[in-house]
Amino acid sequence: MTDAELDAAILDAHDAGNAAVLAQLYLDAATRKRGEEEAHCFLLVQAYVFALESGSPLADDLRSRLKLLGREA
Repeated sequence: MTDAELDAAILDAHDAGNAAVLAQLYLDAATRKRGEEEAHCFLLVQAYVFALESGSPLADDLRSRLKLLGREA
């Protein structure tokens, strides 16, 4: 998936109100931004919020990742 396709998928998931899909898409976006700490962390926080909202099992892993990065969640 290209960056443009990922952006479009995120917008579509927002339009659909699909928090579980948003959690995964934001995690994918964060992975692409690993070299840019602020962007990476921002996207991880977004993934975490949507994981919590949807009850996704990703939430625990995302919280741990944020904690390791000094971004207490």
